[in-house]
Amino acid sequence: AKHLIERMRVFAGDLVASSEIQLNFNADADTENVKLTMEQRKNIFLIFKETVYNTIKYSGGKNLYIDIKRDHKNILLVIKDDGTGFDVNNYKSKNGNGIKNMQFRAEEIKAQYKIESSQSGTITSVII
Repeated sequence: AKHLIERMRVFAGDLVASSEIQLNFNADADTENVKLTMEQRKNIFLIFKETVYNTIKYSGGKNLYIDIKRDHKNILLVIKDDGTGFDVNNYKSKNGNGIKNMQFRAEEIKAQYKIESSQSGTITSVII
């Protein structure tokens, strides 16, 4: 997972560089040794990319928090913002990949995908 985490860090860093959002990226060292299949890496990165892109573009928040932790045998990826939130049940992303698409990507690799949003921000979590 080490290369995947590095790609995530670079991608998020590049995107926030042209925005007003402050990036807080934390990855526990023991997550780097977790072995993931190519399909897992691909789908996790696509979910991550879509979530970070939408957060920066639409959340209106000041902070983007990305945490990658080890939870027993699993990796827990949490992407949080302090933006205005949105109705997760009535949402279509501007670039075509909506929440249903991300749920499908997670199911494909037997991961759990969850998104919650309120006026105080949005939290997306993926358990791989």
